[in-house]
Amino acid sequence: SAGLVNIRTNDPQIGSLSGRIFSEYGKLDNANNTSLFRMQGIANLPLSSDAAVRINGFYVKNSALQKNVVPNPNFEGGLRQIGGSAKLLWEPTDRISVLLSGDYMDSRGAGGGVASFRVVTPASPLASILPGLGITPGVGNSKSAYDGPTFYDLRVGGGQAKISYQFDDGLTLTNIAAYRDFKTSQAFDPDYSPLPLVQFFGGGITAKQFSDELRLTSPTGGRLEYQAGLFLLKASVRESAVLAASLGMAVPPGFTTILGADNFWRQHLGSYAAYGQGTYRLTDSLRLTAGARLTHETINMRYETTAGGGVAALVPVSADDQESRSETNFSWRTTLQYDLDPDWMVYGTAARGYKGPGYAQYSFSYVRPEISTHFEIGSKAQFFDRKLTVNVSAFNTTFKDFQAESIDFTTLTFLLQNAGKLRTRGAELQILARPFPRLTLNAGLAYTDARFLSFVGDTCYVGQPDCVNGVTDSSGRRLANAPKWKGLVDVSYEQPLGDEFAASLNVGVSSQSSYNFLSNGNPSALQKGYTTLDVGLALTQKDMDWTLRAFCRNCTDKHFVSTVQGHPFFGGDHIQNLSYNGFRQLGLALDLKF
Repeated sequence: SAGLVNIRTNDPQIGSLSGRIFSEYGKLDNANNTSLFRMQGIANLPLSSDAAVRINGFYVKNSALQKNVVPNPNFEGGLRQIGGSAKLLWEPTDRISVLLSGDYMDSRGAGGGVASFRVVTPASPLASILPGLGITPGVGNSKSAYDGPTFYDLRVGGGQAKISYQFDDGLTLTNIAAYRDFKTSQAFDPDYSPLPLVQFFGGGITAKQFSDELRLTSPTGGRLEYQAGLFLLKASVRESAVLAASLGMAVPPGFTTILGADNFWRQHLGSYAAYGQGTYRLTDSLRLTAGARLTHETINMRYETTAGGGVAALVPVSADDQESRSETNFSWRTTLQYDLDPDWMVYGTAARGYKGPGYAQYSFSYVRPEISTHFEIGSKAQFFDRKLTVNVSAFNTTFKDFQAESIDFTTLTFLLQNAGKLRTRGAELQILARPFPRLTLNAGLAYTDARFLSFVGDTCYVGQPDCVNGVTDSSGRRLANAPKWKGLVDVSYEQPLGDEFAASLNVGVSSQSSYNFLSNGNPSALQKGYTTLDVGLALTQKDMDWTLRAFCRNCTDKHFVSTVQGHPFFGGDHIQNLSYNGFRQLGLALDLKF
């Protein structure tokens, strides 16, 4: 509802024969001495005078990010990914363009999804078990003790057809039809230990979606440039989850476990929209851009849960039932841009965003749409014959009915709920300088103050002083995973070595302030601020166009993690998910172009 990052891969180039092979191998400085390997190959092949294909394939093989100290043949803690994509471009005339594309990936292994112990209280049963296994809880702990099945398998792929036709007057009509398929199967040990508490917890998701967009685009270069279109999306999502926990107790006859749950969800989603946007040049230096989108969405939820053979149910038992909702929204955006000179532009933007509705897990609890109101001013400038680029912006965004995620430790479930109101405001600065042909300096600084203005129903952490009936008022607290300060400085220098070779040195420093992984302000979920150092040294052969690079990432071995949450069974204990970037990595990379 507040913007996105749009990554576009290269289209085929007609008449060009080229390729690239990239490979990288690295080792992490952690308990398992994790190895990381990836290889990617890209080829652009001309098929005729009016057609070309671009093919991309990749392979990733990482050993386990954590060392599992408990014998477990069903522990898949590493990561193996294989996949690729292809695009076919056909331009039979100057007016017609056909682009067909498809992609597929098969991923096996939990990778960074395995959790380790961050905090264990003296009263916890784990306090006397973990030392004997050689596990010391803490932010740098890369040892786990899973005794249950642990894996995560993912298959995802899809195809797209983009057909464009340009009329005599320069108008272009484009239709984009796409289909995607997503399927997961997973299991993990939710007590994160060798204790006989949980026998199994797993499930899977199957999702399919079809979309079509019809768009009319004006020619460029005129006083008025515009586009307008229609959009349709139909999707279905099916999810199941099974849990069986004996809790270390004897199971009575007629039951298969003490605590059980067998859950099934199915959602049908529909989204229909009409949109338009135009840019009008008021003067040679002043431009006004305005756009709007009318969206209608429908959602149908079917849900059923049973005790799954358990003496007691993990979540309230619900008979097979379904519910439907619909929402209609009008969102808009307007921007005013002014060129102070050909290399300096200032702008101001106001926008209203929208994020669709949904249902919370394990219930029919409806989550209302999230509405954002955004204001931004900024400047983009280049100086000294474009050797210096300076971009600066300031923003203020408020979210009504912000869709917040949290964990309810009473029912051991993840919650999606409306938080009332959230505000983020701040400023960003980016500097890119090339004072000399061989030297490049890149720096960035961001300040973000993200706080809940209203969030009265947040879940509590164990022992929270202001907890009432299992909920706390997080109004005024900072948004989870949102550091106030982030900054980076990157310096690159290239030195020719005769006529054939060149050497380059790259040094990067990034830093960010502290933040909390949970919105309720849990002190055990606090990530302290940290600064990392990356160094790379490369040798390039100009004629053969290859580059061999030695690198050190996070050279000072600063430990940080990707998530922190409370333990589901032992109050006060906390677990964490590690990050590949949270350990020192040394490696080599080879990049060959032809």
